[in-house]
Amino acid sequence: MEMKKQIWERFQIKDLGNHKFFLSMLVKQDRETQTMFLSQQTYLTKVLYRFSMVHCKGRSTPLDLKTKLHLRTEVEDSTEI
Repeated sequence: MEMKKQIWERFQIKDLGNHKFFLSMLVKQDRETQTMFLSQQTYLTKVLYRFSMVHCKGRSTPLDLKTKLHLRTEVEDSTEI
């Protein structure tokens, strides 16, 4: 049985469709390519305004943009120190 149907049977809920913001993060999901994009730009802009740093010089992210994240395997978990 579909999870959404099980929840509807137990709780009074309203389906608002795909979420756009979650914990102050912008969420974009592409089901066809099974990809998800997360952005904290809105939160970071608020922080910059709070500390009067809106006009500071930006830096690029230290993470390689071509990095693919994956779930850890049991082998990776067992080799951890």
